[in-house]
Amino acid sequence: MKNTPPPLSNTYPPLSQTRIRELEEMLPEKPQGIAPPASNRVPWDKLAATDEGHAIINAAVPLLNENFPALPDDLYLQFSRNGNRTNYEAVFGRRNSWIITLALAECLEYQGRFLPKMEEFLEQFLTQKSWVLPAHDPRLAVFNGTTLYPDLTGSSVTAMIAYIDWFLQDKLKPQTRLKIRQEVYRRSITPWQNIYRSGQFTDDLIWMKWMNSPFNWNPVCTCHMLSASLILMDSRHDRAEALAAMETSNSYFYRGFTSDGYCSEGLGYWSYGFGHFLTMGEIVFASTNGRLNIFDDDPIIPKCCEYARNIMIEDGVAPAYADCGFKASPGDYNLAIIQRHFPELLLKPVQKPILTVSPIYPISLLNFIIFAFTDGKSVDSKHTPPIPPVSFFDQAGILICRSKDKKGNTFGSAIKGGHNGEAHNHNDVGSYLIVANKSPLVCDPGGEIYSRRTFGPERYTSKVLNSYGHDVPVVAGHLQRTGADAKGIVLEPVFTDETSSILIDMTSCYDVKELVSLTRRFTFDRVNRKIIITDNVEFTTPQTFEDAIVTSVSYRINSSSQVQLYDQNASVTAGISVTGADWTLEQEYIENPNRISPTRFGIKLSKPVLKATVVCVYTSAPTI
Repeated sequence: MKNTPPPLSNTYPPLSQTRIRELEEMLPEKPQGIAPPASNRVPWDKLAATDEGHAIINAAVPLLNENFPALPDDLYLQFSRNGNRTNYEAVFGRRNSWIITLALAECLEYQGRFLPKMEEFLEQFLTQKSWVLPAHDPRLAVFNGTTLYPDLTGSSVTAMIAYIDWFLQDKLKPQTRLKIRQEVYRRSITPWQNIYRSGQFTDDLIWMKWMNSPFNWNPVCTCHMLSASLILMDSRHDRAEALAAMETSNSYFYRGFTSDGYCSEGLGYWSYGFGHFLTMGEIVFASTNGRLNIFDDDPIIPKCCEYARNIMIEDGVAPAYADCGFKASPGDYNLAIIQRHFPELLLKPVQKPILTVSPIYPISLLNFIIFAFTDGKSVDSKHTPPIPPVSFFDQAGILICRSKDKKGNTFGSAIKGGHNGEAHNHNDVGSYLIVANKSPLVCDPGGEIYSRRTFGPERYTSKVLNSYGHDVPVVAGHLQRTGADAKGIVLEPVFTDETSSILIDMTSCYDVKELVSLTRRFTFDRVNRKIIITDNVEFTTPQTFEDAIVTSVSYRINSSSQVQLYDQNASVTAGISVTGADWTLEQEYIENPNRISPTRFGIKLSKPVLKATVVCVYTSAPTI
C-alpha cells in the first residue's frame, strides 16, 4: 500500500516497508539509466546523424576554446549584500549548459574531442563551494560548508552529473567518477536520505521542508533527486526506498491543485513544477519497465494536465497570473508527455519536441533522453475537440471566455476570484484581462525580476505584486490585503452560447470597517464582442473610491469617458461611466524593469461616497 500523507507538518511521514519491498520487485537488479550509455553506438550514432545531433555538436565546438565562466565569491554574496540574484544565476546557468553540451557532443561523436574540456569544466564544478542558489542560502550555510542540502538547482545539477557519469562511464577518469559520487552523496543524496529515513527536518534544511509541500519545489527537487538515485545507488533496496519517498512527496504535491485542476502558481510554474512531475513520471515508468505508472496515482492528475488547455485564452496566450508572464507557455516537452497519456486533454496534437541547444538546462537533458531513447507509455495522438468557448475553474474561481469571428479574429478574456494567500500570490482578486488576436489589450502585469524583496517582508511594496498594479479598486485609500481569507466569492455564474457572466463579491479583500459591500459583475458578450465590468460599492459613511484600467499597449484618450487601447493586431475602446460622484481619469506609468511596465488609468471619484457604481464597457474596435 502506498503512503497516505498526514496533515501538512514539519515532519516527514515514515515510509512503508511493505511498499518498499513491492517497489524493489519493480526495479532491475543493477542501477541503470533510462537511455543507453554512449558505448552503445547504434542508438547514439543514429541520433548523431540527425539535424538535432549535428546542432549539438556544432554548439559544442566553440566551447573548446572557452574558459569556464568564473563564479567568484563576490558574485555569490551579491544576494546577501544587495538582494541581486540575477547576476550569479546567469553565470551558474551558463556553466550547467556548457557541461551538458560538451557531454552530449562527446556521446554523439565519441572520438574524445570534447571529453578533456568537458572533464575540465566538470572538475571545476565539483569543487565549487555551493550548488545551490544564493537566494536559497540566506544564512550562507552551504556557502560556508556548515550545512549542505540540495535546492532547485542543487538537485538539478545532481541529476545532470549523474547522467553524465552514466553516459560516459569509463571514458571519464577514475578520479573524476569517484569525485562525482563523493560530491553527489555529500551535497544531495545523503541529506535527502536523512530526511525520509529520520522523518525530521531541521531549520537549516530549507528546501527539504518543501518536500511535503504542494508547490513547485516538491516535484522539481524530487524529480532530480530520484533520477540521480536510480543511476548511482547500487542497492536495489535503496532505490526502492527513494521511489517510496517520491510517492510520499507526490501525495503532498497533488494538494496544490484545486479539484478542478487549477494551479494557483500560474502557467509558468505549472510548466516548471508540474512539468517536472511529468518528466519524473516518464523516468519512473521507464526505470521500472512499465511496472510503476505515477500518472495513475490520483484522479487529480488528468485535471492537472487539462489545465494546460483550459487556462489558455487562445492558442499561445494565457493569463499572467501570479509571478508568471504573459508569454508563459505549457512547454513542448510537457505537452508531448501529456499526449502520450492523455491526448484528449490537449488543445491540439503536438509534434515530437526538438532540443534547444543553447542553452541546455538539466531538465532539458532529462526530457531529451526521454524523447530520444524511450517510447514511454505511447498512445496514438489524435485530433482533439475544439477548445470550448468557456472554461470555468469553479473551485478556484477562474473564468476564461473565448470567441472567434468568421474572419478568424479572436476576442477573449479572463477574470479571477481566488484569494490573496495563493502560491506566488499577487493581491489581485477580481482582476481581469482582455486579449484580441493574441494582443494583451487589458493586462495583468505578471511578475517582477526576482530579488531579495520579491520573497521577503517587503514583497507587497511592489506595485505589480500588490493590487495597485491590477485593475481592481482602491477602497477608502486601501489596497487589497494579503491572506487566504481575502477572497473573491463567485456568485451567479451564467453561461450561454451568447454570453458568460459571473458576480464576484470582493468585500473581504479590503480592511475597511466602513465597507458594506463591493461586488464586480463580469459579462462577456460573445455576439457583440463586448465585455462589461460593473463595480458596485457601498459604505456606512462616505469614503473615497477609485477604480482602474491597466494596459501595456498603446492608447489614445478619445474623450473624458473613453480610452482606446491598441497595438498592430487589435484594438478595444473602453467606455467609462460612473454614478454616485463626478470623476477624473488619471494616468500613471508603473515601472517594472525588464518586464511588462503597464500604464494604469485611475478612475478616481471626486468626493467620498456612500454608494457608487463604475461601469467599463470594452468593445472590439478597428485597429488604429
